[in-house]
Amino acid sequence: MKQNHVIMSTILAISLTIFTGCTSGPQKVQGALPSLQPPMYNLSHGNPNLEKRNQQTARTQSYNGGTTVATVDENQVVELTNIERQKAGLPPLQINSSLMNMARTKALDMINQNYFDHTSPTYGSPFDMMINWGIGFTTGGENIAGNPIVPDAMTMWMNSPGHRANILNSQYSQIGVGVVNGGPYGKMLVQEFIHP
Repeated sequence: MKQNHVIMSTILAISLTIFTGCTSGPQKVQGALPSLQPPMYNLSHGNPNLEKRNQQTARTQSYNGGTTVATVDENQVVELTNIERQKAGLPPLQINSSLMNMARTKALDMINQNYFDHTSPTYGSPFDMMINWGIGFTTGGENIAGNPIVPDAMTMWMNSPGHRANILNSQYSQIGVGVVNGGPYGKMLVQEFIHP
């Protein structure tokens, strides 16, 4: 008797660039997933404390952020991401351990809180998380996926214009990846991208 297995999977992407020194108020920029068109705002405009914090954090953040050890799945995501970047003539992304820890926390939070979204009921947006975790960035993005097979999640990301744009964004220089077993899709995968 032949059994059919349904593999559930899903993906979402988001990106943001912080513009400092603008004079026209908050600026909307296009979201990475056009069908959602989430509004992205200049988080530091009009808030000198936030501008100063982002500048200080960017200066003090170690390029690799420390010595977090990635899991086999997380290493595979980073490797597959950098292979795609290499194909496009882009430099590889460097692992940032602070971003890695944040990505793992986000993946685990999605499983524990039973949601699939860029905005966490616990931590807020990925950009709120970066700021609260002391991760300085001038541009950043997030891809999330639920899929039991890491290469399949990567294929889905590369076949989606918004996710592909995050993976192949020439402005990004650092990555953090979290892959946590569990949830309705088998594994929850999170890619965090930044440039300090």
